[in-house]
Amino acid sequence: MSDEAVEEARLFVAELLERMGYAAEVESLAGDPPVLNISASDGQDMAALIGSRGDTLRQFGFLVSSMLGRRMDQSVRIVIDVDNYRRRREESIRDLAMEAADAVRETGRTVTLRVMPGHERRIVHLALAEDEEVHTYSIGQNRSRRVVIALRD
Repeated sequence: MSDEAVEEARLFVAELLERMGYAAEVESLAGDPPVLNISASDGQDMAALIGSRGDTLRQFGFLVSSMLGRRMDQSVRIVIDVDNYRRRREESIRDLAMEAADAVRETGRTVTLRVMPGHERRIVHLALAEDEEVHTYSIGQNRSRRVVIALRD
């Protein structure tokens, strides 16, 4: 996205949040895709915007991308974050993957992680992709998919 398109997206999200009753600041961060980080400007609790395990935040991001796509007459890919929740969540998932891999190495038994959305499973797979002792794969169907961590053969 061009810098102008990112700025238009930032202003759009700020206006949308204001109409939703949130007093928030929206900061654009470079990246591919660009990130719009929302932070409360009055100490307001932003938990409702994040939702359970980030579900509401993910859906809000999808909605914003769709609305911006129609408004700009082009495909728009942008990530919405609240108080760096997504970054912290990614770090937490990577830590979980490393701890599970350590347990697999110590016990020799596979570890099956809880149900995760696709983007979180991807974080686990990438975190352990270069590990020479363990490998990962997904099991389950649709919304019940989990990551399994096992010793390499």
